Amino acid sequence: MRQRLEEYYSKFKSIYNEKNYPDWFSFVESHNHDNGYGDQGYKINHKDHELGHYAIFQTPIPELMDSPQETKIIIVGKNNSWFIPDAKRVSESLQIVKDLEEGIPSRNFYTERESDFAVDICSIFEDLGAYDLLKNNTVGMNRIWLQTGPKSEYIKKMKEQSKGVRFAIEGTSLIDICHKWTEEIIKLLNPDLLLLLGTNPNGADNLFNKKEGYYDHENGEFFIKHCRHPSVGGKPKTKQDINLALNKLGW
Repeated sequence: MRQRLEEYYSKFKSIYNEKNYPDWFSFVESHNHDNGYGDQGYKINHKDHELGHYAIFQTPIPELMDSPQETKIIIVGKNNSWFIPDAKRVSESLQIVKDLEEGIPSRNFYTERESDFAVDICSIFEDLGAYDLLKNNTVGMNRIWLQTGPKSEYIKKMKEQSKGVRFAIEGTSLIDICHKWTEEIIKLLNPDLLLLLGTNPNGADNLFNKKEGYYDHENGEFFIKHCRHPSVGGKPKTKQDINLALNKLGW
């Protein structure tokens, strides 16, 4: 399994370049320059850092840990937030996402509770008496792998179709590719429960043609539940949605 998952890192590195996506890379360069991030990639006493980086997973894979566990839940969000939204630790936040470009993490960036999102997710599972499931049996990832910074409209910049010879067809934008490969990874891991967080036009609920309920595929079956994202006051509804899903599976 490790080899098959690591192939997605290799494939993404091979297509994620200026030749294939000149408009996106031009936007990123201008954005980083205009914000004065400089060679360091960040400004002192500002929590935001440069754009252009990506992460596929935010947690380890339970089956690949020293004491292997079963992947029972996959949580998919819309896109990556800052891993440590603290102006005093912005360089650490930037280094985390740079490291996450290299492969499956050994650290669990949900249970470390550094980001607002991670704090909310841990709190929700604790309230539902299911924290052990989150800690030991859950994979966290995103439908859109690249960091978009503080403004969600930057996602629009990722909808440019690839200019590369290998991918000069429809369905090859960065959004399309992340979406397609996220679905493939989920089917490979084949959890019992798939929680898709976010229901706006760029939300994770766009996966699997917006299907909700049981989903059959070549590797098995899992239950899909669309959930409110916990940000911007959504935590109570997210908790309610996740509770319904856990009850559905008898957990």
